[in-house]
Amino acid sequence: MTMGVLKKTKILIVILLILNLLVVGGYWFFTSAINKNNEIVSDLSQELDLQIAKERQLRSFKKILAETKEKREALDSYFIPAADIVSFIQEVEALSALSGIEIEIGSVDVREFLEDETSSDRLEFLDISMTTEGSWSGSFRFLELLENMPYLIALNKFALDAKQNTEGETLYWEGALGLRVLKLKK
Repeated sequence: MTMGVLKKTKILIVILLILNLLVVGGYWFFTSAINKNNEIVSDLSQELDLQIAKERQLRSFKKILAETKEKREALDSYFIPAADIVSFIQEVEALSALSGIEIEIGSVDVREFLEDETSSDRLEFLDISMTTEGSWSGSFRFLELLENMPYLIALNKFALDAKQNTEGETLYWEGALGLRVLKLKK
């Protein structure tokens, strides 16, 4: 009998050992699955936080764009619009007529605008050279009107020369004028 009890005890111990191994294996399996799910949830949470931050930043940018729209439009009005070179030249010609002088456009050239030796992706220069013919007061009135245009205009060159008859009387004034205006790129 002791042998039968001992055998039963050994079988019971083996069964308990197998059950313990199954419980430990199950515990390890479920713990691994939970840890893996925790990692996935953590990654998704980080991704969600990143998306929320991007959405907030986008809303902030849109708000800033809306708040600064008028200021940006006002700033852009100081530059010739990308496709309006012809309109600008027509405005200059209208100012010359208003001043009572005649102008002849010699050249129109678009040049690269460099900022700290780096090309601008938004601006470029419009260089215009012209000659004028008219009275002294008309020539200066023309300059005054050019200065009062709503654009950033730099006068690169201005020269007036009196054209006289044989008696030394001034008939008219001939001028050479060079303008540089900032314009928006296409």
